[in-house]
Amino acid sequence: MAKGNAIQIKGEVVKNLRNAMFRNEPENGHGVLGHISGSMRKHYIRILPGDKVTAELTPSDLSRARIVYRAKLKLDKGAEHACSSLCKENLP
Repeated sequence: MAKGNAIQIKGEVVKNLRNAMFRNEPENGHGVLGHISGSMRKHYIRILPGDKVTAELTPSDLSRARIVYRAKLKLDKGAEHACSSLCKENLP
Protein backbone atom coordinates (compact mmCIF):
# COMPACT_ATOMS: atom_id res chain seq x y z
CA MET A 1 0.00 0.00 0.00
CA ALA A 2 1.38 3.36 -0.96
CA LYS A 3 1.47 5.80 1.94
CA GLY A 4 -0.45 8.47 0.02
CA ASN A 5 -3.34 6.14 -0.82
CA ALA A 6 -4.29 5.41 2.80
CA ILE A 7 -7.61 6.66 4.17
CA GLN A 8 -7.37 7.78 7.80
CA ILE A 9 -10.33 7.30 10.14
CA LYS A 10 -10.85 7.98 13.84
CA GLY A 11 -12.78 5.63 16.05
CA GLU A 12 -12.94 3.62 19.24
CA VAL A 13 -11.71 0.11 20.03
CA VAL A 14 -14.71 -2.05 20.90
CA LYS A 15 -13.15 -5.48 21.47
CA ASN A 16 -9.75 -7.19 21.73
CA LEU A 17 -9.34 -10.22 19.50
CA ARG A 18 -6.55 -12.76 19.19
CA ASN A 19 -3.18 -12.08 17.55
CA ALA A 20 -3.17 -8.34 18.32
CA MET A 21 -6.34 -7.76 16.31
CA PHE A 22 -9.05 -5.34 17.40
CA ARG A 23 -12.67 -4.64 16.47
CA ASN A 24 -12.93 -0.88 15.83
CA GLU A 25 -16.04 1.27 15.62
CA PRO A 26 -15.25 4.32 13.44
CA GLU A 27 -17.24 7.54 13.66
CA ASN A 28 -19.30 6.51 10.62
CA GLY A 29 -20.57 3.40 12.45
CA HIS A 30 -19.12 0.65 10.21
CA GLY A 31 -17.23 -2.13 11.99
CA VAL A 32 -13.56 -2.45 11.02
CA LEU A 33 -11.06 -5.16 11.90
CA GLY A 34 -7.70 -3.60 12.78
CA HIS A 35 -4.18 -4.62 13.72
CA ILE A 36 -1.38 -2.66 15.41
CA SER A 37 1.21 -0.96 13.20
CA GLY A 38 4.86 -1.97 13.47
CA SER A 39 5.97 1.23 15.18
CA MET A 40 3.31 0.79 17.89
CA ARG A 41 4.51 -2.79 18.49
CA LYS A 42 8.11 -1.60 18.62
CA HIS A 43 7.34 0.98 21.32
CA TYR A 44 5.07 -1.40 23.32
CA ILE A 45 1.98 0.80 23.04
CA ARG A 46 -0.93 -1.11 24.55
CA ILE A 47 -4.47 -0.78 23.24
CA LEU A 48 -7.52 -1.58 25.35
CA PRO A 49 -11.26 -1.49 24.64
CA GLY A 50 -12.53 2.06 24.91
CA ASP A 51 -9.33 3.67 23.58
CA LYS A 52 -9.70 6.29 20.86
CA VAL A 53 -7.51 5.39 17.88
CA THR A 54 -6.60 6.58 14.41
CA ALA A 55 -6.47 3.88 11.75
CA GLU A 56 -5.51 3.70 8.07
CA LEU A 57 -7.67 1.90 5.51
CA THR A 58 -6.68 0.83 2.02
CA PRO A 59 -9.00 1.87 -0.81
CA SER A 60 -9.14 -1.77 -1.97
CA ASP A 61 -10.41 -3.24 1.36
CA LEU A 62 -12.45 -0.97 3.62
CA SER A 63 -13.13 -3.68 6.22
CA ARG A 64 -9.53 -3.98 7.49
CA ALA A 65 -7.33 -1.29 9.00
CA ARG A 66 -3.91 -0.63 10.50
CA ILE A 67 -4.02 1.20 13.85
CA VAL A 68 -1.37 3.92 13.70
CA TYR A 69 -2.14 6.13 16.73
CA ARG A 70 -3.75 5.85 20.17
CA ALA A 71 -5.11 9.12 21.54
CA LYS A 72 -3.86 10.23 24.93
CA LEU A 73 -6.32 10.39 27.83
CA LYS A 74 -7.33 13.89 28.83
CA LEU A 75 -8.16 14.52 32.47
CA ASP A 76 -10.33 17.38 33.65
CA LYS A 77 -8.60 19.98 35.79
CA GLY A 78 -10.42 18.80 38.92
CA ALA A 79 -10.04 15.09 38.15
CA GLU A 80 -7.29 12.92 39.58
CA HIS A 81 -5.77 9.84 38.02
CA ALA A 82 -6.76 6.38 39.28
CA CYS A 83 -3.79 5.78 41.59
CA SER A 84 -3.67 9.27 43.13
CA SER A 85 -4.89 8.01 46.50
CA LEU A 86 -2.19 5.32 46.52
CA CYS A 87 0.48 7.83 45.52
CA LYS A 88 -0.49 10.17 48.37
CA GLU A 89 -0.43 7.35 50.92
CA ASN A 90 3.12 6.33 50.01
CA LEU A 91 4.58 9.81 50.42
CA PRO A 92 6.70 10.35 53.58
